[in-house]
Amino acid sequence: MKRWLPGLGILAALGVAPACKKQGPPAPDVWAVVNGEAVKRDEVEKYYRSRVTRETQEPSQEEALSLKLNILDELINNEILLERAKKLSLEASDGEVEDKFTEFKSPYTEDEFQRQMKDRGFTVDDLKRDLRRQLSIQKLINKEVVAKVTITDQDVTDFYNQNRSQFNVAEPQYRIAQIVVTPRKDPLLRNRKNDDATTEAEARHKCATLLERLAGGADFATLAM
Repeated sequence: MKRWLPGLGILAALGVAPACKKQGPPAPDVWAVVNGEAVKRDEVEKYYRSRVTRETQEPSQEEALSLKLNILDELINNEILLERAKKLSLEASDGEVEDKFTEFKSPYTEDEFQRQMKDRGFTVDDLKRDLRRQLSIQKLINKEVVAKVTITDQDVTDFYNQNRSQFNVAEPQYRIAQIVVTPRKDPLLRNRKNDDATTEAEARHKCATLLERLAGGADFATLAM
């Protein structure tokens, strides 16, 4: 199950400053507090197990610690963005969450879905909480980042001019040829071989000869010249 967790780049783009403090020894199960919301060790461990189950090799102790710290940072960033979304009334509705949950679950049978959840230590409530957070953050990004990005015709022209070499792809060219046999010379038809037929009998003989040569494997383009 893929988990989408935005990084610090999104915070910078939104102009949101991290407002959190990491807890010390008095609360060892709480690794950080963001806007009054606790990020607990259990949550970090749950995401850690979810990611490790997809790996073919068990991470070393150092790698495990690094991964857990990355997950902690991502959860902190998510909480900051979610709080921002709530303040702007952009939090996903129950209906949106249910629709996303149905879409998320659709590729699996019920047994497969339950097995995936169990393997990663997630409950349905965990998943729906994640989906609500993802949808809310995406709304925030769409409103405060995507909607403010305007691409003008001049931007397109400038990009093309700056990357012109990447667009200089030679298009295939084709030359169409045909064989026309007439019983007399036609001034509108060009015959490079100057072997025009002058009678119907010559024309029929020429057609028969051409067909015979084509049937024998002669190149059409060569005969049409």
